[in-house]
Amino acid sequence: MLHNVWRTIILLISVSQLLCGELELVRKYSFSQSVIISEPSAISFAADGGFYISVPSTGRVFRYDTSAVLLSSASGNGTDRMERPSGLARGRGFALYAADADGRKLFRLSDDLTQISSFDVEAVSGNSHFHPFAASVSKEGLLYVADETEGYILTVRQDGTAEPFFRQTSSRSVHNFKATAIAAFRNIYVSDKNTGRIHVFDRFGSSVAVFGDSIFAAPHGMAFIDSTLYVADQHTSALISFSKEGQPIDTFHISVDGASVLPGAISAERERLLVVHSGRREAAVYKVKTQSK
Repeated sequence: MLHNVWRTIILLISVSQLLCGELELVRKYSFSQSVIISEPSAISFAADGGFYISVPSTGRVFRYDTSAVLLSSASGNGTDRMERPSGLARGRGFALYAADADGRKLFRLSDDLTQISSFDVEAVSGNSHFHPFAASVSKEGLLYVADETEGYILTVRQDGTAEPFFRQTSSRSVHNFKATAIAAFRNIYVSDKNTGRIHVFDRFGSSVAVFGDSIFAAPHGMAFIDSTLYVADQHTSALISFSKEGQPIDTFHISVDGASVLPGAISAERERLLVVHSGRREAAVYKVKTQSK
């Protein structure tokens, strides 16, 4: 208990040392009156400025326009039915990838969610314990998928072929690894729930860096704007930005009506961040602004 208290104090002091940035609220969306019955686990901008969310408890992915009007949803059917869709990533060709942890499949969906196909992760990875949880697409069009519990990352090409990217069991430097989010910008960045740190891998799957010590307690969503990485930390109720080398830049606190908001899943596009407000059935688009203390 005392250890946790001191860890919290260190975390708060570390976050307070960062520059104080501002998030300009562009638009807030509320799901309280919609069909969403629980919190989204992932969110992603759509090509037209609207967005997608995955809601594991419903086994569905939802598509909204820029005014948060529900346009469509998908759960699949037959062998292509989703069980617990978690991670989302926008790709090329097919508009969206969804990682289904319980169904142990990856889904490809069209922009309007009317076309859906899947492939079995075990079949393409050869790993019978792989439960796809977090996903990210690189600028080269490669899909990186992190397992929920096994410390395993898979690379999937556009033609559906796949190969192991990282195996915890074969690494001497990364242990006790549990991914909560993954982001791609030249290197691959994975947030680790167990250690509260960000692991960085090069394009060959080698661990090249770890950062976030004494800053994170519960890193959650991650997204890049240009070369800046934004990480949602639910313990400190803040979004924290880093250079691609792992140097902290800014901290952003979110509040609604004077009350602090826990940032959950996030997505980024141009200078905008799309952030789930955890526990409130809300999401909001913010424009990032920075300022010196």
